[in-house]
Amino acid sequence: MAKETTTTQCYPDDGIVNETIRKYEAFGWELISNQRCQEETSYSYKTFNMLTFSREKSSAWYKEVTEMEIKYDKLIDEEPSKPSLSKASPAYFVIGALLLVFCALPLGCGIGLIGDMFGGGFAIPSVVIGVLMITVGIILISVGASKNGKYKKAYALYSARKTEYDATKAKEAKCLMEKSRAIVEM
Repeated sequence: MAKETTTTQCYPDDGIVNETIRKYEAFGWELISNQRCQEETSYSYKTFNMLTFSREKSSAWYKEVTEMEIKYDKLIDEEPSKPSLSKASPAYFVIGALLLVFCALPLGCGIGLIGDMFGGGFAIPSVVIGVLMITVGIILISVGASKNGKYKKAYALYSARKTEYDATKAKEAKCLMEKSRAIVEM
């Protein structure tokens, strides 16, 4: 009697561990070990459960169930992943607005006018500084808005793909798992 074994890691949450075990059991695997592991990195610890399963290769259902498992895994691998883009930090907008309102306008307008009124020679440099700060503020706000627009488009595309996946391939994968479980439990 030849057996095969496989090992997988999962997040150490009881719900996730139990769901992983149920998935493997549906394809004829038996849990032989569940170990809580902790891996030390240079700055933190990573905790996970190491699950080891085995199944009998000589079982009557082995060939049919392993074919179903391969199809199931391919369907699960096709699940869309969330976009790697992130929303713009609020700092883009806050710093941009602060530059526009509190720094650029007083420097560009107020000091420039005061310099002209008192005959000082610092009106032109203060206007240049004000214009530069306004420009930087506008650029920060524009970059933030652009980044948020790209995120919204990417997330909308992901949502559409995920909805389509859930309606088709996820259902097919679930049916394969249930069919396999019925065969194994006969």
